[in-house]
Amino acid sequence: MVKKKEDEIPEWVTDEIQNAKFKKPEEIKKSGYILEFYYEDNKIDVQLYDAVEDGRHIVTMDVSKDIKIDDLLKGEVYEFVFDQPSKSITFDVFEKNRFVTTIIPLELLWGPYAVFLDDEKIYFHDYINNGTHVWLNMKPETSGEIAIIGTTAIPEFPMVTPLVIGFLMIFLVPFIQKFNLH
Repeated sequence: MVKKKEDEIPEWVTDEIQNAKFKKPEEIKKSGYILEFYYEDNKIDVQLYDAVEDGRHIVTMDVSKDIKIDDLLKGEVYEFVFDQPSKSITFDVFEKNRFVTTIIPLELLWGPYAVFLDDEKIYFHDYINNGTHVWLNMKPETSGEIAIIGTTAIPEFPMVTPLVIGFLMIFLVPFIQKFNLH
């Protein structure tokens, strides 16, 4: 009886390696934010909002030689204030000439939008709308307070509710007066 060595590679592994077929990497466009930099390998880990084909949301990506990793920012989460009556979201930016991307749930604030930096209107681009969220991209030239103003804030109750209450009041007031025991 011949005993196999423990450090020998199983046959199925050798077969997989020899018959592996690699596709040419394809370009995909996804939104997300950077988690980690790998300077020596010129790679980054990215958290994607929509999963890639195999279901992953976190992927390692090669960075083009044309891009300096130091020019990229790790994902930052800013504190923000949502003001429902004024239909606005405000937050502070601390670095000038850096791209800022905000992802706004459409159930919170509808467009079209206007974006202001310290009360001065600035250019922005709403480049993705997937039906539930909109991605707004801007590049403030200075630090300051960003205000995003939408046309409609989603109320806490359906718009039909005040109408129903109004109609009920109209119909109930005469009945209440009829049955008043005074």
